[in-house]
Amino acid sequence: MEEREAILLLSQIPSVTPAHLVSLKTTGLSFSEFIQNPKDALSFCHPERSEGSVEVNIDSSASPQNDKSLFRNNFLNPGIIQTIEEIKSSTNSSKILKDCDKNKIQITTFFDAAYPKFLKEIHKPPLVLYVKGELIPEDEIAVSIVGARYASAYGMRIAKRISYELAEAGVTIVSGLARGIDGEAHKGALEARGRTIAVLGSGIDVVYPKEHEKLFKEISESGAVVSEFPLGTPPHAFNFPQRNRIIAGFSQGILVVEAHYRSGSLITASLASEEGREVYALPGPVDSVQSNGTNQLLKEGAKLVTSSEDILSDLRDVFGSLIAEVISSEEKEDIKDAQDFNPEEEKLIQVLGADKLTLDDIQEKSDFDFSGLCAILTLLELRGKVKKLAGGLYEAV
Repeated sequence: MEEREAILLLSQIPSVTPAHLVSLKTTGLSFSEFIQNPKDALSFCHPERSEGSVEVNIDSSASPQNDKSLFRNNFLNPGIIQTIEEIKSSTNSSKILKDCDKNKIQITTFFDAAYPKFLKEIHKPPLVLYVKGELIPEDEIAVSIVGARYASAYGMRIAKRISYELAEAGVTIVSGLARGIDGEAHKGALEARGRTIAVLGSGIDVVYPKEHEKLFKEISESGAVVSEFPLGTPPHAFNFPQRNRIIAGFSQGILVVEAHYRSGSLITASLASEEGREVYALPGPVDSVQSNGTNQLLKEGAKLVTSSEDILSDLRDVFGSLIAEVISSEEKEDIKDAQDFNPEEEKLIQVLGADKLTLDDIQEKSDFDFSGLCAILTLLELRGKVKKLAGGLYEAV
């Protein structure tokens, strides 16, 4: 058995961490030797034990430091040895390797040079990453963008805009492939022809949500999709808090665009803060449920973000000229709008702003006569500048 195959088997056990295997390496045993006969590790560390005994005495005051570390981490014990034997009998590691090779899925272990530098620094880094696409050194300059699945049009628009501008400046965008803010963050990076990484809460061969299959493919072709979960793992709810620590760990900082009080995005922000990463938040209306969480983050000390430059300026302090100067979306839109809109159209777009308004609301705020207002709205709808929603509401696109 090769070392890679042994690490793959050990990664199937949730309680096994890189810290355990680093301790194991200090004993002189290889991972494959340990997998083939884990009971040998006990006698190797405690030769005074009688043969076949698996009783563990955690009083290691007279033991070598490596032995102390192993036992302090509660690694070598009868339970873990039994679990390893069960995993060996139930898991066909060679088939997993063949399936990954067939489907162009790379397996990157904690001990590989390609393992992401900043992810390795978190409290509990994943032992193995399944990668569809490619992780590259430039991905060290990364920002995570997360938020509500059922986000507002405002949140979706700003997430995509900021993602586009960050990616245009050479920043890799990390998110979770979820509906809403995550999806828009990935799309913004792709439209800028930049790098984006999607971190899954399922096996890498299980696309969730299904409507993001095309997005999954696009990301894997120009960035990377990653998961720590074994192939075939369904997207169980309890996987996502575990997934969130990887989203936080990949990045220099995390931007929360919209989130309610109990959102998983706040868990990700908390994990990022614990790991010493910068937390950014987009302010939102005080009466918006989607913005309760982000506004609370701002109260607690998160950095307020109204444009990509708020993040880029911090990154330039660390990476200097590696962060490119960009023309903001606002500046681009100003140029484009000046060319695209006549004065009446521009006034109507300004009236709509980030709101969703009825015809009566728009007429009251704009002083247009009814027939003229309907004509302008129709033209803007045809041009894709205004969208008509259910309930007779309109919003700017």
